[in-house]
Amino acid sequence: MIILKKLNTLALALLLALSTVFTGCSGSTGNTIELQEGVKFELMDVLKITNPQTNAVYYYFLAGVTNSSKGDYHMSNLTYNVSDGGGENAQSINPIDKFQSLITNDLHPNQSTSVYGYIGFPDSKEKNCGLYFPKEKKFIPFTSVKVREINDEKVVNSMDKKYMLYEDEYFSMEVDSSNISYSYSDGTSKVEGLVITYTNKTKEMLVVPYITPIGKIEGLELKNLKNADKLKKMSLEELKKQDFSENGLPPKTTSIQGESLGYKLYYLPADISVPCNISIEFQDAIPDFKSTSTAGGVTIQLKSPSLGYSQIIKVEP
Repeated sequence: MIILKKLNTLALALLLALSTVFTGCSGSTGNTIELQEGVKFELMDVLKITNPQTNAVYYYFLAGVTNSSKGDYHMSNLTYNVSDGGGENAQSINPIDKFQSLITNDLHPNQSTSVYGYIGFPDSKEKNCGLYFPKEKKFIPFTSVKVREINDEKVVNSMDKKYMLYEDEYFSMEVDSSNISYSYSDGTSKVEGLVITYTNKTKEMLVVPYITPIGKIEGLELKNLKNADKLKKMSLEELKKQDFSENGLPPKTTSIQGESLGYKLYYLPADISVPCNISIEFQDAIPDFKSTSTAGGVTIQLKSPSLGYSQIIKVEP
C-alpha cells in the first residue's frame, strides 16, 4: 500500500483552506439544498470519465458547504450517497471503486469548506446519476451543473521524459521526469525529481482525477544481508562496488514498494497551475546494481484506473 506521508505545500493549502465564499459552477437552485437552517450544500463541479476498455464510468464531484448560521455545523451530520435518481425512484449503484472526503470536521459560522469524491461503476447506462441525501430526502442530479467529460482514448502514454498526459479546454496534466534521480543515504534509497503539473484554465474551481505514483525496487532488503549495519553507512559509490552474489550466482531479489512523498491533489482553484513534486523513499532497500536485466531495477508506475492510464518510468540507480 502506498502511504502518502506528506503533501506538497501548495496542494495542502488547497485542501485545507477554508473560505467565506464559494463561486460554484452554477447558480441554479437545482444544484443546492439546505442541510439545516443557514447551512447550504452546493454542487460545484462534476467530471465524467468514460473508459470503454473496461466498460466503466467514473464520476468525480466537488461541492461546497457554507455555514451562514450562528452555530457550528458538524460535518458528521452530512449524509449522502451517489444514486441513479432520487426518492422513491432512486436506484442504488454497485461501485467498483469509490472515495469520499471531508476537508474539515466542524464548520464554524461564516465559513465554507469542500466536499470531494468519486465513484466508478460498470457502464449500464444510468440515466440520472447524482447525490441523494436520505435525511433531507433531497436529490441533486449531476446534470444540475455542467458535466465535463473525458474519454480515456484521449489520454496519452508516452516514452518521452516530458509530455502532456491529458489536455482539454478546461484543464491539463503534464508529466516531467527529465530531472528524475536516484540517491542513497543511511540505508534509505530515494527517487526524486518527478513532477506532475495540473493546470486549471477556467475561472471556476475544478475537480481533477488523481494520478497515483507507485514506486518499486526489484532488489535487496538490507536486513537480510550480512553486515547490514556496515552497508547502511556506506556511500552510494561504495555500495555499488559490493558483491552480493551467492555461490557465484546473482542474488535473489524481491519486489519492494516505497513510500510516496509529495502530493494528494483533489481539486484546483480557478486559473492556476500547480507543479506537484514527487519523491519516493525505500527504507532498508537497494537495487541490484550489477544486474544486467532490462526488467526490474527502480521504477515508478503512474496509475489512474478511471483514465485507464498506466505508465512505467525507469529510474537509473
